[in-house]
Amino acid sequence: MFLVMLNAFFVFLDIFIIQSDVARKIGVKGNILSNYENGISEPDIDTFCALCDIYDLDPARR
Repeated sequence: MFLVMLNAFFVFLDIFIIQSDVARKIGVKGNILSNYENGISEPDIDTFCALCDIYDLDPARR
């Protein structure tokens, strides 16, 4: 569920924040971030919180 919600924001906000910038900010390589976006893998809790901060999401909301 998280990945579907987050992926929608990735697509919507990708215009404003490029993948390499997000990957650098959360400390992962671009291919790892791509795996998160495509549902291949899930971020750990710290990375999840960092992504929520970047995309201005409340991790407690559904």
